[in-house]
Amino acid sequence: LDNRPLTGAEFWARVPQAVLISATPGAEVERLCGMSPSVTELIVRPTGVPDPQVRVISAEEVGGVEDHLLAQIESRRAVGEKTLVTVLTKRSAEELARFLDARGVPAAWLHSDLKPVERLEAIDGLRNGQYDVLIGCNMLREGLDLPEVSLVAIIDADKQGFLRSETSLIQTIGRAARHVDGTALLYTQSGVISDAMRAAIDETERRRTRQQQHNEAHGLTPRGALSSSKGKAASRLNPVLALLQQKPSASDTLRSTLDAPQRRRYEAMCAWREEQAVANGVPRFRVMTDAMMLRVAVAAPSS
Repeated sequence: LDNRPLTGAEFWARVPQAVLISATPGAEVERLCGMSPSVTELIVRPTGVPDPQVRVISAEEVGGVEDHLLAQIESRRAVGEKTLVTVLTKRSAEELARFLDARGVPAAWLHSDLKPVERLEAIDGLRNGQYDVLIGCNMLREGLDLPEVSLVAIIDADKQGFLRSETSLIQTIGRAARHVDGTALLYTQSGVISDAMRAAIDETERRRTRQQQHNEAHGLTPRGALSSSKGKAASRLNPVLALLQQKPSASDTLRSTLDAPQRRRYEAMCAWREEQAVANGVPRFRVMTDAMMLRVAVAAPSS
């Protein structure tokens, strides 16, 4: 059994036609799609909300990031709006969260040390009013649709790298594109703009200009999510949270019902899986999942 993901070449050999969708298409999309006539841009939104305004803030000129950021957050809190802050390290996220908490701003950090259910709880806390600020590293980059967020702050935006590349910056700036007053602050040490920053700012401004022109041409007034829908929006996470918080899990329940022969079979498969994983240098679940081993242990004949 060749139990592995397909390589890129193997996958595309099985896919005669495809529609590729990306908020930040890069070189790989261009390679697969060929020339630009194959690419259709979907820039305008039905709500008319444009991409956020982008401002570059020099830490030297404002006397430090923390105090300036705190003032910006407080101005949003005064009107019931939320803030996302992205930093470069887990430690920085935790320290900034403590800094804000000590000054009366409810804040939570969000990074890979949190379990999935804890991440959802933090996001849910931002939406239901428990927190006013979420601080993270890579996990605030994409995939978060939070209409309550009007401010995104990117610390050390000029330190070009994976987390501060053109694509990452565009994705992070886009987290403020659900609010009619969305703003992205790009903090630098001395006001110097990196190549990635310039490209991200130019792309955001290009989209924003197109969106505003479309709104003017069609008489559209930008409208974000209504404040009165906050409770409904937050409740969308409740079924997911309830599912993740269920204890015990289905596997735990099945494991607790194994009789002696079934348990021996299960333990023998666990030992075999461990040997195979070590021998082939792959994670244990790639050899056989725990759920599959439990089903085999239960279904196998007792003799």
